[in-house]
Amino acid sequence: MQSGAVVDKTAADRTAESLLRGLDSISLELTGKCNLSCVHCYALSSPQEPLHDRMTFDDWIRMLREAAALGCGTVRLIGGEPTVHPRLAELMVAAKELGFGNIFLYTNGTHLFEQLRQTMVECGVGLAFSLYAANPEVHDAITLVRGSFARTMDSIRWTIHAKLKIQVSITRIADRAEVEAAAALVRKMGVSVVSFDRVRRIGRGGGCSPRENVKELCGNCWRGKLCVSSNGIIYPCVFSRFLPVGSAAEGIKAALAGSALRSFREEVYAMTERIT
Repeated sequence: MQSGAVVDKTAADRTAESLLRGLDSISLELTGKCNLSCVHCYALSSPQEPLHDRMTFDDWIRMLREAAALGCGTVRLIGGEPTVHPRLAELMVAAKELGFGNIFLYTNGTHLFEQLRQTMVECGVGLAFSLYAANPEVHDAITLVRGSFARTMDSIRWTIHAKLKIQVSITRIADRAEVEAAAALVRKMGVSVVSFDRVRRIGRGGGCSPRENVKELCGNCWRGKLCVSSNGIIYPCVFSRFLPVGSAAEGIKAALAGSALRSFREEVYAMTERIT
């Protein structure tokens, strides 16, 4: 090879570098309030949390605009329980008008009122549901709200009928038989995307000894992700709340350019590469 020749990176290397530096998807944690009190919640959400924190509606619109301008293609509206936010429908419309190719609502499915359903259909919003068991009593013992299983299942049925994108995430907190039965149940209903996760030792999932380090993360957090919390702090992902990398006031672009995010992503990327 001639001296000074430039060696072209592989497509995989170029993709990895783009994700390490850029913004592929953003999660907007609209509220810390939730109508359920799941025993393992990483975000410590509950009905006792305030509906609004530091982020105003205009702040959320600004986050959407900044993310769109940076080429972000996916926005995830999360909580808490995002459906309790009074202006959720307006944010969905704004995301659609800004050109986001993928808009997802992460929900427990117990609070999907008619106006919100109509907006989701009009904007083509996908829904990601949380489910814990096939037995209503087991599921409700995890959410600590009686009847939550029935309402979640009703929303899953509606989403399938409305032909919206749907995925169901099952956290392995019940026993194996319940987890497998829950997966079989929703697949039989027509849900093709079913994912599984362990309980992360973060928030209530950590009990008396939470582990606030990268080993508790899923390993995909380096892939161009960011999360803006309801108090305006920017984190690398929804689970990495122990590592602020910026603020909504400073802006998304500043967080992406900061050394804290870069170091985090490189650490998680290296860890993932060692595992694979």
